[in-house]
Amino acid sequence: MPPEPSRFPIPDSQVAILTQWLSVRWTRGEQIRYTRPADAAAWAHVVDLAHNCHLAPLLYGTITAHHSQAFDTLPSFRNAYLLSRAQNLALRVELSNILVDFRNARVPVIVMKEAALSEVLYNDIGLRPVTNLDILVHESDLETSSNLLEARGYEWTSDALRPPKMRLSSKVSFTKMAAPHTRIDLHWNLFDTIPYRLKSDSDWVWNHTVPFCNNEAMTLGWNAQFLHLCGDFAGHLQLDYDKYQHPEQALLRYCDMAELLYRHSAELDWNVVLSKARELGLLICIQDSVRTIHTVWPQVISSDLLHRILSAQPTTKEQFRYRIRQWGQKSSVHRFAANLMLFPL
Repeated sequence: MPPEPSRFPIPDSQVAILTQWLSVRWTRGEQIRYTRPADAAAWAHVVDLAHNCHLAPLLYGTITAHHSQAFDTLPSFRNAYLLSRAQNLALRVELSNILVDFRNARVPVIVMKEAALSEVLYNDIGLRPVTNLDILVHESDLETSSNLLEARGYEWTSDALRPPKMRLSSKVSFTKMAAPHTRIDLHWNLFDTIPYRLKSDSDWVWNHTVPFCNNEAMTLGWNAQFLHLCGDFAGHLQLDYDKYQHPEQALLRYCDMAELLYRHSAELDWNVVLSKARELGLLICIQDSVRTIHTVWPQVISSDLLHRILSAQPTTKEQFRYRIRQWGQKSSVHRFAANLMLFPL
C-alpha cells in the first residue's frame, strides 16, 4: 500500500464555514442551513477570506442557486461575481482574437487552466476567476507562436527565455499592457514541474483533447483534465509548500477537482486515468486529493470509486519520491536538499 499522504488541514473555524457553504453545490436537490459566527469580527473575516481566496463568485452562484433565504453577504459576493464575469468576458474576447491568429497560421492550440475551466467545467464564465490565459502548442510551433503574440502587442516577460533557451523550460510568459491588460503563458508541456514534465507524453496529451467551445481550438478531455489539475497542484505544492500549508490557499483548486469529479466522474475512464497517473508518478497526489475531497465533501466521490483509487499501487520510485518530499517539508534547508535529490528522478 502507498504511504499515508498528509491530509489537508481543514480547521473547524472560518475555512470550515466556507467548505460548508460550498458543499451544497455538490448535493443533489438539497439545501443546507448556512451557519455564521456570532462574533461580527469573525463573520467579517469569513467574508474577507472568501474574497481573498477568489471564492466569492463561486459562493454567490452556489448560494443563489440553492438557497432562497436572504443572505446579507450577497451584495459583496454579487459584486465579486459581476466583476469576475466582466473581467473574464474581456479576456475571453482577447483569447478569441488570439485563437483566430493561430488558426490562420495553422498552429494547433490547446486552451488550458482557468480560461478552459471557467467555460467547459463551470458553464458560467463568471464563477471561476481567470487571472491569465494559458495555451499549449507543439514544441515545433514555439517560435511561430511567439511571433504571433508579439504581432498582437505582447512582450516577453524575460529575455532569458527567448529561443532557443526557452526549450530548457516548459512555458514562457507574455504581457500586453494595453487594455485589457493580459498575461498569457505559452506552454509546450502539460506540466511545468519536474518530474512530471520529463515524463509527459505530448502525443498522449494531444490525443486526449476535445473541441473548445465553437471549435475555436482544443481543450483537455476529462481524463487529461483531471490528471492536469492534480499534477499542476502537486507542482505548486513542490514549488511553494509554505503557501499551501494555509488551507484557504488550496480551496479553489480543490473546488476545481470536486466540480469535475461530481459532474463528470462517470465520463472518466478510470483505467486510463490511474494507469497514466502511475506512469507519471502522480498516483499518490491523486490519492491525497480524492481523500481530502471525500473528507471535506463526501458526497462528491462514491465510496466504491474512492476505494478503487486508494487501492491503486504507485511505483516504488514514486513512493521513494514521496518520502523524500515529506522529509523536505521539515525546513527550507531540508526542502533545498530534497529538491537536489529529486531532480534527476
